[in-house]
Amino acid sequence: MSKILILGRGPLPFESARYNNALGLRTWQLVKPLIKDGHEISLLIVESKIKKEQFSKYNDGDNGKIKLHTKPDSNFNLEELQRFHDGFKPDCIVAITHLPAFYASKIKTEVPIWVDLTGHWLTEGQALTKIKGNKIIDSYIKMEYTILIRADKVSCISESSEYSTIGELGLVGRLNRETLGYKFTTKIMPSYEERENKINRGVLRRKLVKRSDFVILWMGGYNVWTDVRTLFHGIEEAIKKNKNIKFVSIGGKIYNHDKETYPEFLNLIKKSKFKKHFILLGWVNTEDVNNYIKEADVGIVIEKDIYEGKLGTKLRIISWFYNGLPVICNEVTELSEIIKREKIGFVLPPEDIQSLKDLILYVSKLKKSELSKVAKKARAYCLRNFSFDTTTKELREWAKNPRRAPGYKNLKYVKDLGYSNINQIIENKIRNTNSTITPKIFTLINKLKRSFRLIKYG
Repeated sequence: MSKILILGRGPLPFESARYNNALGLRTWQLVKPLIKDGHEISLLIVESKIKKEQFSKYNDGDNGKIKLHTKPDSNFNLEELQRFHDGFKPDCIVAITHLPAFYASKIKTEVPIWVDLTGHWLTEGQALTKIKGNKIIDSYIKMEYTILIRADKVSCISESSEYSTIGELGLVGRLNRETLGYKFTTKIMPSYEERENKINRGVLRRKLVKRSDFVILWMGGYNVWTDVRTLFHGIEEAIKKNKNIKFVSIGGKIYNHDKETYPEFLNLIKKSKFKKHFILLGWVNTEDVNNYIKEADVGIVIEKDIYEGKLGTKLRIISWFYNGLPVICNEVTELSEIIKREKIGFVLPPEDIQSLKDLILYVSKLKKSELSKVAKKARAYCLRNFSFDTTTKELREWAKNPRRAPGYKNLKYVKDLGYSNINQIIENKIRNTNSTITPKIFTLINKLKRSFRLIKYG
């Protein structure tokens, strides 16, 4: 068994919190199987919603226990992380999601590092430019570059993001003679945790909605990928035809990330004469989530047709599968393609209000037995393909005997190959092309050089 230092995000699913996000769920998906396998684990969690660091232990019965150290991301520093690493003396490091992976890449160590890139970082950055502008792109590129020149193994959330990452590895020089034939990447699809769900019915029916109402559930944050206009107008148009339709939302604005998408959705609802059909409950405690799932008729995810979605996934859908809730989504992610192919949910084209309206009306008229049949088929597919153990097989095998990637001793060459000499490359290329180049073009070169200096990689 190995000594494994794990860096991840929180809060974790078993912690009582009003704000659970995909990053904490992803962290636990990879951590729990390693605990089960009996490794000695020290887990450092970076979390944005706490103000003071916390120390605790997690005991999983006979399967093992871990030390859990949670730190606020505003109070995180690399010197402390280095001391944490040096004191524990791990055999390897597993860094889950991009920020922990970036921190892990900065540790001075020779041990192998497995990084899990949940979602596709560069396309997430592109999506966020809608709110924060193009100024953020440089930092996203630098973080991705720093991670990929150090990683020994990389897991991705979807097949498309895996192929994109392979291209990025080539761009930073990691696809070379030494790594020819080496499997740098793998896919770890989203998962669910098999656990006892305590259901206390009565959170919705006969309280917030009628027993006969058709309840559409939104769960989680309204991120930049959320197509709130299609979501709102599609549901509103369906309500005009069927007054029993109710939209219930448990989730909301994403703390310290996207403060515009959810308010945009609220403004649309505020102007609607059907606003009473939209029941917005905000973030609810983790232990209450399954109560809402069990009382809803269908879960919904409507996203924009952008690269972030095409290369990403939606973890909430897996939770709905496992808990027997039928799904409405548009065809953007790899997961939506699976749903369409396996006929385990209801899929529509992206950014299509009319199709959403029609699909909601169609699903709302189905018999309970017909909806239940779809939900059971989805749950069966989920149990076969999306368990913690099934999705993490390759990580678990690697953790038994972690190794560096081939050619890691040449990483200095890779860094040099990256961008440190890009100014000279540009100038030499043009000089060799035309020795009688004019002063005006050299002026342009100097402007380009100044631009490239704004981004310092490696």
